[in-house]
Amino acid sequence: MVRSTEVEPSRIHGEVSLLEQTFTRWLGVGHALALSSGVTAVELALRVLGLGNGDRVLVDAFADAGVDAALARLGIRAIPVDVEEGQPLMDPSALARVLGSDRGAGARAVLVSHRTGHPAKLPALEAAAQVHGLPVIEDASEAVGAALMGRRCGGIGRIGVFCLGPDRTFSALGPAGLLVTDDPALDARARDLAATLALSMDGLRAGVARLRMRGLEGGILRRQSVALRYDMAMAPLGIRVPRELSEATHVYDQYLARVPVIFGAAGAAARDRLVALGMEDRVLRPLALRNMGEEGDAETDLPNALTWCRDALSLPVYAQIPGSLQSAVIAALTEVLS
Repeated sequence: MVRSTEVEPSRIHGEVSLLEQTFTRWLGVGHALALSSGVTAVELALRVLGLGNGDRVLVDAFADAGVDAALARLGIRAIPVDVEEGQPLMDPSALARVLGSDRGAGARAVLVSHRTGHPAKLPALEAAAQVHGLPVIEDASEAVGAALMGRRCGGIGRIGVFCLGPDRTFSALGPAGLLVTDDPALDARARDLAATLALSMDGLRAGVARLRMRGLEGGILRRQSVALRYDMAMAPLGIRVPRELSEATHVYDQYLARVPVIFGAAGAAARDRLVALGMEDRVLRPLALRNMGEEGDAETDLPNALTWCRDALSLPVYAQIPGSLQSAVIAALTEVLS
């Protein structure tokens, strides 16, 4: 008898449920919903909180294309907020200033991204938002496994989202996303909307994502080891290495070194040497400042973000990086900047 190679529908549905259950336990939250993409996860979080056409949402100055796409689908306007001087993460004091100004008038929510693998200061950001009665959405796409005060990013706030796209440190097979919450009412609304709008993840991607979860912890440890080697080599060159707060765990989705403007042409020379090693300039300089449009002036409203755009240099930090490549990166920077 010839056996069918088709996978039973019940098995496909089961893979989605298994991923949700596995991720829920790993993250330490009550509910996880597997979705068709990271953009879908952000869009669904906005919908669940009642946001839609004409609303305004505060985001950090480096909010990525996925966030922009989700906002655009719903006709929501993004209002950029400056980042911290020492981290490319939304600055709580800047958020408070925007919320108290005309730029923040009429805002309906705050979307906080844990960028580069380091947690944002979510408790302080939530406190600033709560003064104005605004909900906070936690985007942990770049911080899978990162933690703040012992709690993993994405599961700290009321509602969190993850993008599991192919360029992420935790990925499925193609576009995929997760929405997580401890609130059963939010979870129920999200599931109803996902079913109505056909936004659920398929079983194949869920199965691949669940299998890849087995390597998450090991991958984090390897990236942290790579980052430590960079730290030891970069600091003597006057390069500002990434900071890790004492209450935080950095998982180094990116390693953003700071080559200050005082180096002048040396900064450009360093990038040129890394490009010669086969790295793309757009990867070496990943921070793109949002277009302020009519909402303000970048020099006045986003001074820290502008400095990050000038200084930041993203060094390769993926778990499988060959030691020889990291050595070549360090040697190239040492030659140019020493």
